[in-house]
Amino acid sequence: SATGDDSPLAEAMSSLNSNFRTFRKAVKGDAPNKESALTALLKMQAATHEAKLQTPESAKPQGEAGDLSPEAARAFTRDYRKALISCEKALLDLELLVLDEKYSEIDVALRGLLAMKKEGHDTFIED
Repeated sequence: SATGDDSPLAEAMSSLNSNFRTFRKAVKGDAPNKESALTALLKMQAATHEAKLQTPESAKPQGEAGDLSPEAARAFTRDYRKALISCEKALLDLELLVLDEKYSEIDVALRGLLAMKKEGHDTFIED
């Protein structure tokens, strides 16, 4: 993959994905598992925070195996970080929904997160 499968960024994204699945299972059905949902959310928040501190491969400037000018690389990295800050905010909002047991509102929040994921991957990952 473009990020290297053992890079800190790849590991953070892998953790985010697996805990997202755990979270969805925890909030599904008539008897949501609040503790499991919160545990998965905290791991998702930690993974997102870790990913935010990394630089995606596609943001490498010329001379570092990239094809961006230094200015473009800085702008790309800033936009990447801002996208992950938005993700962190969404995960915190999701945590509030779980704490308040507003499970009926979680589906809409998850759809927003999935749209954010798609947009982020379309923007920041090289094919």
